[in-house]
Amino acid sequence: MNEEVCRDPEKLVPELKQKLKELMMDIAKLQLPIFLFETLRTEERQKDLFERGVSHAQHSKHQDGLAFDLVVMDPTGWTWSPEYDKFLDIAGLIAIGKYNLNWGGNWEHFHDPNHFELRLIKTDSSH
Repeated sequence: MNEEVCRDPEKLVPELKQKLKELMMDIAKLQLPIFLFETLRTEERQKDLFERGVSHAQHSKHQDGLAFDLVVMDPTGWTWSPEYDKFLDIAGLIAIGKYNLNWGGNWEHFHDPNHFELRLIKTDSSH
């Protein structure tokens, strides 16, 4: 399946859209070669990524406008090569420390340094 990737920040929930905008300004100030790769994801695309082992979730926060992926651009184009993770590490530390986002580069179960998502606060609805 070769489905088009959505890169529209307007498809994110408002809080995450604002955090993405500010994070990208921080990335630009540091002159990191990082760009927005994906925002909202369709059910079909998520299924395809899951079946190919690219994603480890049958339902992704991308599908709900709660996540985005960033990618490094090298002289040949987009790259997911681990040699460029140092740039994503910097973006990840900013995302966690300044914007309180969850960052896939910190995950123990599945290392995904390109993935950033809104940290949802679980509430006890019985109160």
